[in-house]
Amino acid sequence: MFNIVTLPVMIVFVLMFLESIQGILEHAVKDLPGQPPVNFSQYAGYIDVGETKSKHLFYWFVEADNKSPSSLPIAFWFNGGPGCSSVGDGLLTELGPFRVSYSGNLTFNEHSWNKEANVVFVESPVAVGFSYSNKKSDYAAFSDAQTATDAYSFLVNWFTSYPEYLKNDMYIIGESYGGHYVPQLVQQVVKHNKSPGAQFLNLKGFAVGNAWTDAYFDNKGSIDYFHSHSLISDETYKSLIDNCDLGHEFPIDVPNTSAKCNNATLVLYNMDLSGLNVYNIYGPSCNLPYNNVSTQEIMNQKTPSFPASAAIDPCLDYVTPYLNKADVKRALHVSPDIEWTECSNTVFNKYAVSDILSSMLPVYRELLQTGLRIMVYRQAAGTSTEGYQPQALGRG
Repeated sequence: MFNIVTLPVMIVFVLMFLESIQGILEHAVKDLPGQPPVNFSQYAGYIDVGETKSKHLFYWFVEADNKSPSSLPIAFWFNGGPGCSSVGDGLLTELGPFRVSYSGNLTFNEHSWNKEANVVFVESPVAVGFSYSNKKSDYAAFSDAQTATDAYSFLVNWFTSYPEYLKNDMYIIGESYGGHYVPQLVQQVVKHNKSPGAQFLNLKGFAVGNAWTDAYFDNKGSIDYFHSHSLISDETYKSLIDNCDLGHEFPIDVPNTSAKCNNATLVLYNMDLSGLNVYNIYGPSCNLPYNNVSTQEIMNQKTPSFPASAAIDPCLDYVTPYLNKADVKRALHVSPDIEWTECSNTVFNKYAVSDILSSMLPVYRELLQTGLRIMVYRQAAGTSTEGYQPQALGRG
């Protein structure tokens, strides 16, 4: 028999549980166009963040392809930029369960991370991918601190909708400018986990791949990588090393950049690296409906979508039209008026340069004292962002 005193508490608990289940049902992804049959559940939609809940961060959650997904860890994935999409890049191009084919259908990625974990792909900050805000002022400026604050709010509010995952081991993972996003978000989690009354998040560790960590080490590492793999000439290498302040000027366009450094950078991007897929320099052609067409030839027909780099991934040509299809947006619970782009120029152009150029090495030193598991890695066949940075980070 129920104790009459505890009955109101139980009613509140049941209502909260039903509310969370309703949120899950509303975000369930069904009838995703072009998708083959799957054995795992998916959810997509918005989590409101910010003091006035004016910011709406889009996520796509793929449960583990496992008989017991609730027993596996949960990972939150953040792409970099700053301003690039975790859905278009992370989920549909890199580590998610699907790839978009030339026909506009989805094919399976046999190396998908959701074979080992539940993965939530988060488009952060606002203006990235499908994420947006109701307030124009939220588009005026972007910074590491605000991005971390909003991302932490996302985590807490996401777990409110999916409380059954609070017990799971949790990891925060990202790449490229995720080298800033991830450790600073981890700082927020560690800080709030110590605060009385705050929601405890079962964070066990974090990882960053090809991480933008320290301007000098990352830029020097990339140039060394280009040169050691015969991607740039001896002349270009020497000109970059001799004329560019790698801790400040390159690759960010800031005032007073020397003419010699500018010239060397133009040669690097417009000649030596023109059309190169920096994410996989040995990669095969995209899945085109015809043979004998190289990735190089495809890239030569395209223009950069992002001013930070002239290097692009041609396979995103399939992702962009797919995510902008009305029936795909409908399946993902996205407004038909929002146009998805791989990277947001609004975010990149208005991101605090001082943050981009700040070193994360002190943050790593701090987090090394927390007992969290930490992994910094880079792809052997990729040159994007940081070259030999993990070795440099280890020495730092």
